[in-house]
Amino acid sequence: MLKKLIRNIIICNIIFILIAFLVSAFYPFDVVYFALGILTGTIFTIAKLILMNRSITRTVEMKKNLAGITTFINYLVRYLLTGVALYMMIKISFTLFWASVLSMIFATKIGIYTVKGNVLDGNREGV
Repeated sequence: MLKKLIRNIIICNIIFILIAFLVSAFYPFDVVYFALGILTGTIFTIAKLILMNRSITRTVEMKKNLAGITTFINYLVRYLLTGVALYMMIKISFTLFWASVLSMIFATKIGIYTVKGNVLDGNREGV
């Protein structure tokens, strides 16, 4: 399930970058920073997905009290990682920042539709 989700995110974001290059022919903007932002956002999103998968796998095997604390700490680490990444990007370029945000939002939507597609197909893996 995770490999399928990561593959879908990468494919869709590559298509998103190609569309950005096509749009830049008609509407001039800093397409290099935009593409770099999409790539950076994709990398951080995939890293957060892998961290979340590891966290859930370990938490399921823990006692209830320890599992709640561990889940909360892992949640904070993932969002702190996101905050630091976005802060660094906004310091470099505004276009880089917004492209990264778009990429992260886009990846979340891809994840939702991938999981919904598996449920509709009768495959409950990863849900």
